[in-house]
Amino acid sequence: MTTTILAQTALELAQTRYTCKAYDATKKIDDTTLHTLLEMLRLAPSSINIQPW
Repeated sequence: MTTTILAQTALELAQTRYTCKAYDATKKIDDTTLHTLLEMLRLAPSSINIQPW
């Protein structure tokens, strides 16, 4: 059951993702959000799965 829920969530995320073409440089991101994003990026696989970082 949990695997099905996770798969559905991953599919929904993949279907709704987008590339930001412009951003507001005056909008600030709080430290917690920034650190969460950095951790997510650190854990993301590279294109050839080498993870040079």
